[in-house]
Amino acid sequence: MFRVTLYMSTKPKNNSLNSSRSRILDVVKALAILWIAWYHVDQLILPKNQEIFNFRTLASLGFAGVNVFILLSGFGLTLSMTKVYINHNNKYTNISWKRFFYRRLIRIYPLYIIAHILFFITGALLGKYADMPLDIGFLLSITGLRVFFPKYFWYGPDAFWFIGLIIQFYLLFPFLFWLLLKFKRAKFFLITFIICAISRLICSELENHYVLMLGLASNRIAEFSLGMILGYSTAIEKEPKLNNLSLKTKLIWITFLLSALVGIFFYWQPISFIRTISLDLLLATVFFNGLIIIALIVKNIPLLYVYLCFFGNISYSFYLFHSPPIRPIFSALKTYGINSFWLMIVIYFLIITLLSYAFSYLESLFLLSLKQQK
Repeated sequence: MFRVTLYMSTKPKNNSLNSSRSRILDVVKALAILWIAWYHVDQLILPKNQEIFNFRTLASLGFAGVNVFILLSGFGLTLSMTKVYINHNNKYTNISWKRFFYRRLIRIYPLYIIAHILFFITGALLGKYADMPLDIGFLLSITGLRVFFPKYFWYGPDAFWFIGLIIQFYLLFPFLFWLLLKFKRAKFFLITFIICAISRLICSELENHYVLMLGLASNRIAEFSLGMILGYSTAIEKEPKLNNLSLKTKLIWITFLLSALVGIFFYWQPISFIRTISLDLLLATVFFNGLIIIALIVKNIPLLYVYLCFFGNISYSFYLFHSPPIRPIFSALKTYGINSFWLMIVIYFLIITLLSYAFSYLESLFLLSLKQQK
């Protein structure tokens, strides 16, 4: 998933969770989830954006944070699994996929189920969230199957659809990892890109093409496989390049600028199917590199860097809890005479951050207890 779980344990300082590489990616995750939250606040609270470019235009691009999370998910899973593969004498058949699925599902479902129950109860008590009735939609949502049923795709909190997408990638990952090992990086990416392109072209002609493009793994597999390639490349390097990233690393800037220029060209050129098959992949590439650059800048501001590292660790719970309370919190603040938008933003983020940290902490205790029982 797109976070590192908080564990209440004493680990050596050179542990991978505490590495420079991991901290940079924590900052990237933090920036991505804050951008998504900004996007939702902008869409739900403020009037429609102006047509010209302005500060709020950046908020309107916040949906690209999801593209970054897809890439990061592929990166994280492949980085850890490649190390497992190497430790098992480079034999795919020695990998315990049962353990892989157990660890993935135990990290995603408990908090996801709690979020469903919490929003269902609070919605019933407050007479709100009428879009979350106790029907088949609740079951489809809590299992992650909602993404296969367009009618229930937006059931309850909008952000929950992403969990169904990630679950699909978990299920596909053993096959994708085998494919990566068998064909290596270039051929693997070509294969997955062709699969993605065919799927996107087919789905683009269907009635519910918008939600299908968002929620079906086959339509997002190019972004995920790009993250897998980066994770694999990092794992097999004796000195991972991500550990040595700096603002002087030319490759980051070249990739960022080149992918941005290609993306702009593909967006404005008249052949629609080119945009259909390539735009999300380009968004993932552009904004992942862009957030890496921002993270490297932030690294020179210690207090902000530490805060964002912390935020990256609670990004999963923040993602689950940030969207539904937006309107109630802003409405309550106005009722109490707080009309400054920026002050309301600060209070809103503080409330959701505290809530997210509390649930992340409880989750870490739960996972630790499971680990100690083995």
